[in-house]
Amino acid sequence: MRDSSCGCFVNQTASLETFNRETGIDRMRFIACNRMREDMRGLWARGKLIPDVARARESFERALALSPRDSDILHNHGWLLCQQGEHARATQAFAQSLANPLYTQRASTLMAQGVCQLQAGDAEAAQASLSRALALDPTHPLTRYHLAQALLRRGDLGGARLQTQSLNESVFANAQTLWLGIRVERRARNAEAAARLAQRLEREHPQSQEFAAWQRGADDEIGRAHV
Repeated sequence: MRDSSCGCFVNQTASLETFNRETGIDRMRFIACNRMREDMRGLWARGKLIPDVARARESFERALALSPRDSDILHNHGWLLCQQGEHARATQAFAQSLANPLYTQRASTLMAQGVCQLQAGDAEAAQASLSRALALDPTHPLTRYHLAQALLRRGDLGGARLQTQSLNESVFANAQTLWLGIRVERRARNAEAAARLAQRLEREHPQSQEFAAWQRGADDEIGRAHV
């Protein structure tokens, strides 16, 4: 988590278990804080985001009017725009955030940018952003997960397998990472590897949506839900 007296921060948990199954990393939380006595009330309710987009937009616009080059505010505003489908404006906000040479949260912004590019259907740009993010923070499981998705979409099965294997051999392995690994191995026509991952999925997460999808013979319906 990063905290900024400038106005905003995003809480990007390191655990893939907190992924929102409907909208990917939509549980990344936005806060608009008090700044120079402006009324930027926090948008939290019992730890969860109040779904008031108009209010959030107003808060970010006020913050940006006061500090148009604040990278934290630009990052959060870009993510809000992305979740509203305004991908071009989101890209601009992320680029402005990253333009600050003193900005220390570049990996977080590059990851958010990559996820937004995936949402927009630009897997090539997403791969570039997520690769840069992973180079800056090689231990971040969310970045690795989304990079694997981008590689899979581009047909780079070897690269996608490298990322899913790393995740599934780590403490961050869960139903989602196993399902993504299964999808990669299926696409590569490696039935034996897919079956091994499916056995883990059944053993470790028998009640998961991913295992239910496996039983139905689905391909990537759950995987798509994360992007």
